[in-house]
Amino acid sequence: MESEWKTRQANDIPSNPLDYHWWYVPYGTPVDDSTRATGRLFVILEQYPSKDGICVDSGSEPELYILFEGSARIDPGTGLPVEVGSRTFLRAFRTLDEAKARAKANVEHINALIRQYFSAS
Repeated sequence: MESEWKTRQANDIPSNPLDYHWWYVPYGTPVDDSTRATGRLFVILEQYPSKDGICVDSGSEPELYILFEGSARIDPGTGLPVEVGSRTFLRAFRTLDEAKARAKANVEHINALIRQYFSAS
């Protein structure tokens, strides 16, 4: 299972601040239909502390890492995942490593259910 997390900068400009972390996990069989989901997309957003309850204090470390999951397909032109449908909130974590571990655990759980289904057939 590929577990390479990537990052996306705001507006895809490398010198811009980080927009989010993402990990695309393809389904077992590729699909030629460009409108259907071909895998799962995990996205981690960073939440920064607020200053005076209004402004984000971007000079500090993130206080939470928020994990989302959704269906996606790969755009052949850019090679980047495009979401199909909406994201589902999974959980907020104190560290980036915890959020990544939860995403990996979700994939492993789904794969175990698939193996169990096919072994029972």
